[in-house]
Amino acid sequence: MKLPKKLRAFGRSYSVVSDDHITKQHGCYGMLFHDEQVVYLQKRDSGFSEEKEAATFLHELMHLCDENLRIGLKEKQVELLSVGLFSLLQDNKLNFISESK
Repeated sequence: MKLPKKLRAFGRSYSVVSDDHITKQHGCYGMLFHDEQVVYLQKRDSGFSEEKEAATFLHELMHLCDENLRIGLKEKQVELLSVGLFSLLQDNKLNFISESK
């Protein structure tokens, strides 16, 4: 998956940044800084595959929806929902946007 550099959601523009410093500082693969409108993801390397990056990005998008819609999900709920949705997308090769060439 090619990550976007910018993401539009709920009338706001979020930056998507690969940054090992932020993720390692917080001991995670990804972080959403809602007020700053930035999604940080660990840089891809041998220990952080494209699949893990995509799953982490989806997890952070779930946080983004939760924050903006004020659902009040707990971290475990975000984790389980993102794992379930990622599995459905992968297992069924679902791609909602056609590739333009």
